[in-house]
Order: sequence, then C-alpha cells, then structure tokens
Amino acid sequence: GARRKRDDRQKGEGDGFGSEPDKNRGSSGQQRGYQGGGGGAGGRGSGRSGDRPKFSDRGDQRGDGGERNDRRDRLDGADKYGSRGDRDRKGDRKPASKDGKTLTKDGKGVYRQEDQKRAQKPETSLKKTEEAKPIEVEVQLTEEEKLQMEENKKREEEEERQRKLEAEQRIAEEEAVKKREEELRMLNDYIAETGERINSKSEARLVNLAAADDRPDESFFSKLDSSLKKNTAFIRKLRNLTESQKDSLSKELLGLNLTKYIGEVAGAIIDAKLKMSDVPCGIHICGLLHQRYGEFSHALIDMFNKYLLTKKDEKISNASKYRVDLRFLGELIACGVFTAKEGLPILANQLSILVNTDRDEHNYLPIIISFCKHCGDDYTGILPRRFRLLAKTYNLEIPKSQLLPPDRQKGCRNLLKDYFNSVIKHVTSSHKELKSMERQNRKIMQSKGEIS
Repeated sequence: GARRKRDDRQKGEGDGFGSEPDKNRGSSGQQRGYQGGGGGAGGRGSGRSGDRPKFSDRGDQRGDGGERNDRRDRLDGADKYGSRGDRDRKGDRKPASKDGKTLTKDGKGVYRQEDQKRAQKPETSLKKTEEAKPIEVEVQLTEEEKLQMEENKKREEEEERQRKLEAEQRIAEEEAVKKREEELRMLNDYIAETGERINSKSEARLVNLAAADDRPDESFFSKLDSSLKKNTAFIRKLRNLTESQKDSLSKELLGLNLTKYIGEVAGAIIDAKLKMSDVPCGIHICGLLHQRYGEFSHALIDMFNKYLLTKKDEKISNASKYRVDLRFLGELIACGVFTAKEGLPILANQLSILVNTDRDEHNYLPIIISFCKHCGDDYTGILPRRFRLLAKTYNLEIPKSQLLPPDRQKGCRNLLKDYFNSVIKHVTSSHKELKSMERQNRKIMQSKGEIS
C-alpha cells in the first residue's frame, strides 16, 4: 500500500501539475533516459532505457480532464491519509466521516476533540460542585471569625488614629514651644533695644542740658582753625550729611572754630536732605555744636521755624522732608539740644496743625505714623500693640521713657487718639462707598453686560 501511494505521488508530479523546473527536468530526462519518448509531461529519465515503465501514453490519453481528476484524487488522499510526518508521529489515521465523527473498528462514532470538550463540561461542573463543599466550610469558618477580625481591625484603626493624634499633639507642642521661644526672643530683643535707646537719649540729654555751664572760653577757640576755606568746606559737607560721614565730620568739627559761621552751619543742617537713617548722625553733630556754641540751638530753632507749619490751613510743600524734619525736631528735644521749654511748644503746635487740618482727607497720615513710630514712646507713652500684648502675656515690663510726665503724655496721646478715630470713620465710610459701587456695577453688568 505504501509503494502504491508513492507511485501515485510520483505519477501526479509527472502529470503536468509540477513546477516549470520539474517539467524541464522531465524533458531533459526524456533526452537522456527513455529512447522511445520516455514519459509524459513530467516524466524523469534515469539514463537507462527500458529500466522503468513508460507513463507517457497513459498521460497523453488522460488529457487535461484526467490531470484535474488525478489532482483532486491526490488532494482527497492527502486529507484522507495525512502527510508522511503525521503518519510517522501518529500512525495511519482513521478516515473521518461526513458527519464530523471519527470511525472506530466496530463502526461506532465518537466526537472530535471540540465535541468531547463540550461533552465534558457537565462533568467539570459536577467536579466543581463536589470540590465546593470544603470551600463552604472554610467560608463558614470565616464568618465565625468575622467578628474577631472586625474587632482586630477596629482596634488597629483606633491605635493608628491614636498614634496620629499623639504625633499631631507632639508636633503642636513643639510648634508652640518654638513659637514661645521666638516670641520671647523678639520681646527680649525689643526690650533690650528700647532700653538702650532710652538710656542713650537720657545720657545725651544730661550732657546737652549741662553744656551751658561747661562750654569752653574764647581762649580755647583761638587755638582752632578759623580759616574761611576750611570752615566753608565743612559747611558744604553738612549740606550732604549722611550716616557714613559721622566719624569724619565729628573729627573735623572738633578742629575748627565755627564761631562766626553758626548761622550758616544751622542753615546747612536744616537744608540737608536727610533720610530717616541719617537722623542719628544729625543729632550727634548738633549735640557737639550745642556743647561748644551756646547760640547754636537758638539759630537752629529759627531755621526750623522757616520750614515748619505756622498756620492751620497751610499746605506742606515737601511731605517727605517734613516727615524727617518732624522726627528730627522730636529727637533734638529728647536729646536735650532744645530744652523742653523751647522745643515742646513748637512740636505741639506742629502736631495740632497736622491733626486739625487733616481730619477729613488724612493726607498727612504717613507723617503722623512715622512720628509715633520713632518718638511715640517719648511723647505719648504708646508702644507697638504686638509687643505690648507679648509683654502682658509673658509678664515682662518694657522700659518707658522719662522725658515727659504721664499727664503731659496723656494730652499728646488724646490728640493722636482723636486723629485715629477720624481715620477709622474715614476708612469705614470709604469701604461702604466701595461696596455700594460694587453692587451698582454688578447690577449694571447684569442688565447691560458692560460697565461704561
């Protein structure tokens, strides 16, 4: 049977269904092998005549129809018997029937692999049902332990919540400690700074007030340089007075005789465009001049009166310079360059003019705020609210200036308090106007879609 199949396969290859190279190879075999025309369209010669049978006549008789039938027979045979590799691996396969069954020896049919899988499904479900019995027992055990597991879970959640709460409390306590330390540090720094400032002013005031009895005589000034060149150069430097020139100007001043130039010196100091940071240097230079020249303080007051306000409705031409000058005046009184009798009336007049003139517009609010910041503890006894509350919280005392008695400080404080109340009314009314304008603009926007 195997030889017959091989012969049929060779016959099919030689019947004209092979490739072009096979046909050419058959024709060349005809030339080399069979002498009588050896084989059909696909016959191959072996080189020896008469050793192999001739298929050419058979092939010629079949024609095209025979070739198609032989090709169909070969294809059916390949499907029926399978390839040689399949036969080698599985053996001869049984022919399959048309209804999709594989026939056995006794003629009974069994399903193919797909049908067998479908037929095995009920068995699988039965197996699963049988295997589910111990799983139900496990689920039942889990239900019994469910309460215990929930209790454990709740206990763990409670412990975790407690740990988080303790951590938050610890962090809050650490932050509170840090905040307390920071506040204490700031308060102590402010107390130290305030005490140092008050002490320095007190010492300067004592020295300047006692200068009237300790000023040098004329013989002392005769030893100093009174040349016009040196004195005018010094006056020119005073017009550009800055904190960085404090030491050089002090040294130069001590070597000059400025007796004939006191008016020019006072005018140069008042004309100087001082900044807030330059005020301490100006106070120091004025103190040195006051300690040597008795007429300097009077000349300086006269120059102040030229630049300060004299009438209620008078406008301030240069608000930034007036802000520095007002502080400068207050510091000169606190340091004793001007006596309280000379300087306090001028300062009180300036404050009253500012407050009474600016009760509606409050254009001079920055000037008054600057004065309260730098001189408020000397003339009003007021302290920054933050440090006042911290001192009350930690039971600490902030040093207070002894420049004015409490009753005189109260008068200045009441004047500034009235101004503060007027500012509150102004801000409140402005806020109401803005809210009303905002509502009106919203209505216009909703009705017209734009604000003109």
